[in-house]
Amino acid sequence: MEFSDFQIDAICKILLYGNESDSNSFPSWHISEKTIFDEYHKESLEILDYLHLTSLELRKQLGQYATPINIVKHILKSAGYSHSKDILDKKLIDPACGSGAFLAESVRIYLHSLKKAGIPIHKWYAMVISAVCGIDIDPAACFFARLNLSMLLAPAVLESAAKYGIRAIKPLPVYCVDTLKITASELKGMLYTEQKTITLTNRFDFVVGNPPYFKVKDLHDDLKEVFSDSVYGHPNAYALFLHAGIEMLRERGGRLGFIIPRSMLSGLYFKNLRSFIEQKTSVREIVYISDRKKVFDDVLHGTMVLCLERNKHHRRTVNISYAQTTKELEDNISFNVEREKVIQRLNGTTVWFVSDSQETYDIINRIIKRYPLLSGHEVNCKAKNRPDCLEQGEAFAGKGCKERQPSPYMGY
Repeated sequence: MEFSDFQIDAICKILLYGNESDSNSFPSWHISEKTIFDEYHKESLEILDYLHLTSLELRKQLGQYATPINIVKHILKSAGYSHSKDILDKKLIDPACGSGAFLAESVRIYLHSLKKAGIPIHKWYAMVISAVCGIDIDPAACFFARLNLSMLLAPAVLESAAKYGIRAIKPLPVYCVDTLKITASELKGMLYTEQKTITLTNRFDFVVGNPPYFKVKDLHDDLKEVFSDSVYGHPNAYALFLHAGIEMLRERGGRLGFIIPRSMLSGLYFKNLRSFIEQKTSVREIVYISDRKKVFDDVLHGTMVLCLERNKHHRRTVNISYAQTTKELEDNISFNVEREKVIQRLNGTTVWFVSDSQETYDIINRIIKRYPLLSGHEVNCKAKNRPDCLEQGEAFAGKGCKERQPSPYMGY
């Protein structure tokens, strides 16, 4: 079926503009059939990013950084979102979707699964928009997320429009709203005034993404009350998104995969967050990425991949791996470690240890069982941090362990 320019424009307006009240503030870009509908055939569709349009200062203030595709793929694989008919009736959300890197890759996987299952293409679009969802507070981010999904879904959209008519095309499920406020309002049994057609808590089989990283100043009383179980001291945005993401998971088997700072391993400000995670979920995987400079552009940050499962019964082991760079994510060696050796209790709180060898875990375990801290009066060994570890306070033991002094929180 051939579509006129008028029809293409009508489809584009449905796809690109969502719930933003100020959508007219966007430039009047003419999105032609060529710019969207000629891109879908590409094997690796390049995600169009909007971050180059904003200043570095604003990006740092909002904690906005583009996620490398190899991290996206690893997190989806780690969470169990793979090419299979099993995901066709599952729901996935990225609660801080940005330009849609996680959404686009998950849709690519979903489309492959639809094709493999033999489902007619005219049914694809309706199934995709019921299975994948994104949220971002930034209208520009939502626009580019929809643009990226539109290019990927072009053939399915056209087939659906040809079969059922243009009026049957529903908007893409990318919502410009405040994730934390909606989550808080639902947990309090209230309706957030800006909430339109989306419900978040206890709904999703997969929660994935790269949440914003920044210290939250003057946290609203409502949010402080709802997230009190995970907040201690100065709250960080990524910790709040972790808490909210866990609440979004279905209570039986829902899985979360985030890339987050390593500071939560042992930082004092995250002791309540660790406790909340331990009570609500089972830790499936931790990937320690040692390179601080090349994960995100223009930022120096220690990061890790964390995968959790909403389950009342803890997994006996945690999959641990160590990667020098993001390029090593798929090739790095992983191994299973007993949960009790990863999550160790020290002086009334827990510290999570990540190492590159089973032997190191055995050594740490023996030391901790005998002494609570090296800096305690039994040993009286005053520990110091190297400058590059001082800010994070991370619990790491492994490569280069002899070169770096242990953190006082580490207990070895």
